[in-house]
Amino acid sequence: GTYVSVRTSIDVRAVLEAAVGDDGRVLVHEANRFVSVDQDALAMVVEEALANAKRHGEAGTVVVEATCAQRVLTVTIRNHNREGVPSLSPAEIELMLRPGERPSTVSTMNDGLGLHSIAEAVRRVQGTLNLTAERVVARETTCLHLTLPVDDCALSSWEDDVGADVSGAGSPASFRARSRAATAATAAATRGSERGSERGSERGS
Repeated sequence: GTYVSVRTSIDVRAVLEAAVGDDGRVLVHEANRFVSVDQDALAMVVEEALANAKRHGEAGTVVVEATCAQRVLTVTIRNHNREGVPSLSPAEIELMLRPGERPSTVSTMNDGLGLHSIAEAVRRVQGTLNLTAERVVARETTCLHLTLPVDDCALSSWEDDVGADVSGAGSPASFRARSRAATAATAAATRGSERGSERGSERGS
């Protein structure tokens, strides 16, 4: 039940544009476009964030921005909340990201697997996942911030990385398949961890 991180060379802009489609904008500087990263972890987080944005955000307001520096890829996904959907409080955000918690009262990011599980999966690959609520131009805005380690922030082209496999890398179907696979692996690992904790509690009682 342990997720194994594998980094592959990807065109970040193409991958994110395939995921976002017509639902928003993607901002990636040309210098940050090609990186070697765990694409499965990236797909899992981005697809979850976009699904939540569709459920609770205003259509067409999604902005996904990616930058890379010092061997860290940073992806920020923000959207305006739908009218009537309040911003998350700091306490709600903390609860959502706390290991072992699954809040039932949070509406803005009411996720399926649980952001706490995804955040834990990201931590296992030496990344970070944070959530913030902001007020931008008098609008309630939800922002998800992801960082993932990369092998290099300065790949000038696919050809510069001899081992790159780019067939279908930027297609929506490929992105969804990677997201589903990573989500299933994360869920399995989480269930295994929870069972281990339960057994430990039983032995200690």
